[in-house]
Amino acid sequence: MHSQHTLALLHVVDVPLWTAADNFYVDPDGVLWTAAHPVIKKAFEHFGNCDDLSIHSPSQVLRIKFSDDFKTWEITEPFADDGRFISASSIAVPFKNQLLIGSVCRELVHCDIRSDTI
Repeated sequence: MHSQHTLALLHVVDVPLWTAADNFYVDPDGVLWTAAHPVIKKAFEHFGNCDDLSIHSPSQVLRIKFSDDFKTWEITEPFADDGRFISASSIAVPFKNQLLIGSVCRELVHCDIRSDTI
């Protein structure tokens, strides 16, 4: 018996991001969001010293909107920081006109966003 509804992951496309993407979130419109570590060396330094507030790792949020056939995509960067505001971002979840960004060790950031800026 073949089920049409499975939770299997299928490879569809490779998207070069040129960053170290951490966790992913797919919003209700099918847009993929990821928090990332643009300087992975700094992220590893931070992971080993989470309690040292003088060590920062840059943070980045990417929004990836695919065409219906997944052959093309548009990548935008709705958030980027040198690590002093939020260090080592690990997840980004949008909700209406807001964005919640979590980090590996410390902060949680709540931002207001506008659709024309993402």
